[in-house]
Amino acid sequence: EDGVSFPSLIAGTTVVIPVVVKIHDESFGVLNAWFDWNGDGDFNDLGENVIAPLPVFESGTYDLSVIIPENAIITAATYARFRIGNMSGPTGINSWGEVEDYRVKIKVEDLSDTISLFVRDVNSTLKSLGSTNVLVFPNPAGTIR
Repeated sequence: EDGVSFPSLIAGTTVVIPVVVKIHDESFGVLNAWFDWNGDGDFNDLGENVIAPLPVFESGTYDLSVIIPENAIITAATYARFRIGNMSGPTGINSWGEVEDYRVKIKVEDLSDTISLFVRDVNSTLKSLGSTNVLVFPNPAGTIR
């Protein structure tokens, strides 16, 4: 239960997600993971099954390398599903195993940069307003008119 720890999920990057698995008795299972990258409420779209069925024969931590698409939904939270059992699909009945769903938020790359802000006063004297971090949306930024 709660065997998944998420790093920061940033669109367009690859992350390693550690999944802790506990095998009971001398059995094995198939581990799968899905992300609803487009936020449409299912795990059926191309690329949403983020790992091929991974046979798991022993308890331990399995590090899953996950590529987050550049076009993953960033305007709202979405979901990830991790499933271990004897079935490899995102839905349906397993005769044994576990399914865990997680609400996740995909972020845009932190493109903040330190810039110096300047203004001209009424005498046309250039004055510094100091430095600050700025994040520009949309990315890439267009011309402001």
